[in-house]
Amino acid sequence: MKRFLFLSCVCVMSVSVVAQGYVQINYTDGTSRQYPLDIVDSLQDDLSTNKIKMTLPASEKITPTSVIQESLVQLSKADVKQSFNQLLSVSFDQAQNIGKLQNDVSVKMNGRSSVSLVLPYVTDFTRLKVKLETTGSYVYLNGTKYDENTSYDFSNPVKVQVVAFNGDVCSYQLKVTNSSLPILSVDGSSTITDKWTEKNITISSNSGSVIFAKTTGKVKGKGSHFKNGLKNSYNLKFEEKQSILDFASAKRWVLLSSQFDPSLLRIPVGFDLARQLFTFDWVPSVEPVDLMVDGQYMGTYFLMEQIRVCKGRVEDGYIISAESEVSVDDDAFTTSLSQTRWVVKDPESGFAGAPLIRTKQKLDLLESNLKKNVSVSENLADLKSFADWFVFQEWLKNSDMLNSDDYMTVRSNGILAMGPIDEQSKSFGSDDEFDVSGWVSKDYAFVSWLLNNKTFRQYVSDRLDYLTNHQEDILSIVEKRYAAIIDGASGNEVTWHSLNAEQVDVETVTSELEKRKLQKVEWLVNRLQCMKQNF
Repeated sequence: MKRFLFLSCVCVMSVSVVAQGYVQINYTDGTSRQYPLDIVDSLQDDLSTNKIKMTLPASEKITPTSVIQESLVQLSKADVKQSFNQLLSVSFDQAQNIGKLQNDVSVKMNGRSSVSLVLPYVTDFTRLKVKLETTGSYVYLNGTKYDENTSYDFSNPVKVQVVAFNGDVCSYQLKVTNSSLPILSVDGSSTITDKWTEKNITISSNSGSVIFAKTTGKVKGKGSHFKNGLKNSYNLKFEEKQSILDFASAKRWVLLSSQFDPSLLRIPVGFDLARQLFTFDWVPSVEPVDLMVDGQYMGTYFLMEQIRVCKGRVEDGYIISAESEVSVDDDAFTTSLSQTRWVVKDPESGFAGAPLIRTKQKLDLLESNLKKNVSVSENLADLKSFADWFVFQEWLKNSDMLNSDDYMTVRSNGILAMGPIDEQSKSFGSDDEFDVSGWVSKDYAFVSWLLNNKTFRQYVSDRLDYLTNHQEDILSIVEKRYAAIIDGASGNEVTWHSLNAEQVDVETVTSELEKRKLQKVEWLVNRLQCMKQNF
């Protein structure tokens, strides 16, 4: 024979079966009661009818376990972790933090004793409301009894203590920060489009207290794929030269989104490899920033020195770029032999006429000499720069090679030199991240002629040997950028979820980012070995 135990649900908040063999009933006044699970045959709760029904053997006598009085709680006791003092989840809800948060941020503890969260757009952590889900009877934040409607100071790590019904205490650490990256804010009434739009631009420290730059400038979307709602790249243009983040003063800048690179490593690592392991005349500098557009957090971006002819960048001459598509407004030409299309990039206008004709004549002569396999004068082309360009673009397997934003400099003395290197949005095996084999450009006529040139081939061989002997430097470059981008990637994940990490806490994102880092390193090393073996 069985008997039923009915409990009034008035003031009951939840009922749950927990470990350690107990049924726990939580009341809205913060108290809870536990009943031994081993004598319960079935459990049914229906808060809408104000009843909880437990089926018990008729012979059993059951007495609820009492909860320690709050006045007897000793937070200084040594931690004793058990089922009834676990911190289950931490949440910062936008609705509770109006004007401070742009997203709900929630993570499960999964048995951990600490967790770190990045709220990249927050500069004031002194008054935030947090929701804590626990199995405890009492919860304290830095020694003060927790109330989810109360704001707390998260400027420093917060100690969360969960107290079980019998007084056992278990402590947790909750750390909340921003990404530590500089904040680049673009503000104004007009919506950014693919046309220049005037905006107020501010670059400040992550605390907002130090202003690096504040001026009026113009912004427009970068690239043909620009569309509102996406994580777009942008071009910036100032009326006067600006020195930003210790970069050389200039008017033109680029904000690269890394939209198709969840690791946020491809762009900075690519530029660092080009700068430290090759001999290009100049390589753009890039640094990560948090982008805010009209008060909306847009994610982690890379502020890049735009490829221009000016002091501190390409110091003299002019820049052309190989492009598969040419606009009617471009100053452009097509070489006679390889039919490669080149567009004048800087200066942007007023270049048609004699300078354009002379540039075409130089490239036609270079291609003619290469095709005929005759020597190339040092006064015509810097073949070492061509070799560096070939090795670099092939190493990163850049499918934009000779198709888009692939630059050549015509130095002021008239010598042709490849570079500068641009962003690597279609590199590191972006088409197939596991395939290190094959060649991007060997079927191109221009490249095939270069490969027949003995001097060029020797330069390529020398560069491959150099890279093979400096693999530790390659690992160091990747590692440094990885260490610098962890918090930025955690903040970026809050909005874009591009890593598809299970959760957005720093620990989970770091684990996922570590996999991407190792993958990048393995890919670079294996790709280099494949090139060397097959060259």
